[in-house]
Amino acid sequence: SAALIAQHGAVSEEVAGEMARGALANSDAHISLSTTGIAGPAGAVPGKPVGTVCFGWAVANAVHTERLVFGGDRDAVRRQTAIHALQGLLRFMEQH
Repeated sequence: SAALIAQHGAVSEEVAGEMARGALANSDAHISLSTTGIAGPAGAVPGKPVGTVCFGWAVANAVHTERLVFGGDRDAVRRQTAIHALQGLLRFMEQH
């Protein structure tokens, strides 16, 4: 929501969690994941350097979020993001 983005910023665990919940609510999926981040080379803001990525994973009754900072260039950040998102999805599926 615009209010959540205004309060926490687009790159935040709160927004990543809401994105994952929204994916479930607007699809026939049983589990979802989301990412929002700053892959670079620009876009850093105070407290959120380039490489900051927030993740969200959701099922009907649970949401888990994480925030990580990856190193490297834009391609490296994007690659690490995809790997972590999918590995996190597997862990989340095992728990739920």
